[in-house]
Parts: sequence; C-alpha cells; structure tokens
Amino acid sequence: MTDEFSELLGAFVGDGWTSQGNNSKMLVISGNPLDEKEYYERIKGLFKQVFGIEVRPRHFHYWKTYGVMVCKPKIIEEFHKMGMPLGHKSSIVTVPTSVLNDKKFHVPFLRGLFDTDGTIYFQKSYNSNASKWQKNHRHVPIIELCSVSPDLMKSVYKMFRDLGFNFRFVKKRISKRGRYTEHKIRITGKGNIRRFFKEVHPKNQRHVNKFNLWLKQGFY
Repeated sequence: MTDEFSELLGAFVGDGWTSQGNNSKMLVISGNPLDEKEYYERIKGLFKQVFGIEVRPRHFHYWKTYGVMVCKPKIIEEFHKMGMPLGHKSSIVTVPTSVLNDKKFHVPFLRGLFDTDGTIYFQKSYNSNASKWQKNHRHVPIIELCSVSPDLMKSVYKMFRDLGFNFRFVKKRISKRGRYTEHKIRITGKGNIRRFFKEVHPKNQRHVNKFNLWLKQGFY
C-alpha cells in the first residue's frame, strides 16, 4: 500500500467499477464530462505512479461519462486483492483493511473518495436569530459523503474519528419498500470545513473552486 494507491482506491470506491466478459476484464473510473476532465488527469498520473502504465482519459459516450479504462488483468487483480468487488458494488463495497488499519493511509483514501463521490454545498441560515444577510446568502458550508453500503460508511466513520474530525452520521431510507438505507457523513462548521480542505486537500477543481469562492466572498 502507498499513498497513491490508497487515493486511487478511494476514487474507485467513489466512481469506479469492474466487469468481466467471456474473454476479458475491464476496470473503469469515470465522472462528469462537463466539469471533471481536469481531475482525470490526476487519475492518469496516479495509475502511472502506482502501476507504471499510461492511461488515456476519454469520453465514454454510452455511459455519458468521462474517465479512464484499464483492461490489464494483473492490475485489475490488484484492485480485487484489496477487496474491490466485481460488478455491481454500491451496497457491498468497503474500505480495504490495509487502509482502514493504518492511519497514514486515511487521508489519501478520503481524498480520492471525496473527489469522486463527495459534495460541498452551502445553505442560508433559517433560525430566528440570524441576520438579514445570513438569511439571504448561502454562507454555511456543508461537506457530505454518502453511500448505501453500511460497511463503507462505518469504515469512513472510523477514519474521520481517527483523524479527529467533528461530524454527524445520518441514515435515511431511500426506497419505497425500505430496501436500501443511505448512510451519510456530514461535516459542518466553518472551522471544520477549512481544516478538511487543508488536511485532506481535495484535488477535484469542482470542489476546490466552490470552496475558494466561499473563502473569498463569505458565501456561495
């Protein structure tokens, strides 16, 4: 395990999958083609650092996404060795044991996960003591990570706790029959948000630009 592989695993957990056909396997990590092209240059660099291979970010028109594809069995096997499942993974994926049990790999994994599947958004103040400005401007930053995999979010919970972050853990039923429960980690408080961006140091400009605009003008 290395920092780079830990970050790559976090990105895979957030926006990746593997599949196997009759004669081949493939691993894909992909995201929004509108605002994440720059980020997938980082994913390209991580594959180069970890495995010494060149991957070419590109559009996947069938899925309407943009990202990278790897078809080398030995590399895909390395992901499987770390517990990354084959096929549909949303409800069963979790954090690799080698990441979960070693605090030094928590930050890069969380960076990869947040960059691909996290969000930062901003709210107005709605309490009666709020000023007119606070009620009219989205000045309260909130970071969220969510998944229908209970094991994943329990592990993310542990990592944030190990790192000393303040956060809330929220569960919500998301299907009519209650088949799936969405598990959320929510970080609030301006100091906590600043610390997250300083220590976890996200690399996806989609998130970084929002954070920097909020820092600059106090609202988004």
